[in-house]
Amino acid sequence: MRSKMYPVTLWKEEGIWTAHAPSIPGLYGMGRTPAAARRDLANGMRDLFAYLDDIGEPRPEPIPVRVDRTAAAR
Repeated sequence: MRSKMYPVTLWKEEGIWTAHAPSIPGLYGMGRTPAAARRDLANGMRDLFAYLDDIGEPRPEPIPVRVDRTAAAR
């Protein structure tokens, strides 16, 4: 099966990074660095996709994400 690319959003709150793929509601990855949060999310996605494959359900399709850059107060 060919890999699909899922857009991921990242943000830092109270010293912890969070990664989320908007195509997959309710699934988040967390870590001390952006890379760690992405890895955690990827592990969760792998487990979710294996489960969906096992029960014969389709994997969610990636959805496009609009990117806006907004300055935030520090």
